[in-house]
Amino acid sequence: MMIGTPNYPLWMATGLAVVIAGLIGSAAVSGTLPKPAATPAVVKTCKTCGVVSEIRKRALYDVTVKMDDGRLVTISQPQQPAMELGDRVRINGDVLVRG
Repeated sequence: MMIGTPNYPLWMATGLAVVIAGLIGSAAVSGTLPKPAATPAVVKTCKTCGVVSEIRKRALYDVTVKMDDGRLVTISQPQQPAMELGDRVRINGDVLVRG
């Protein structure tokens, strides 16, 4: 019989919370908690964007761009292009633009 202890349920809940927090904390420190699932990176596709994959010099400079959707597009330019292999470009008509 508990006379004079009206806060008994509160003390029990507090003790239980401390035990649970201790268990979760020790699991987190020891590395036994599962890691949260990584959210996949959102990739915005651009129909006119790609990466320079080849530059060939003939009478003109042929620049081959691998588009974001997998297509290969070749642009011919009379002067040497200002970009290099691996640069991100956007095709604006028949002109390559960085970015």
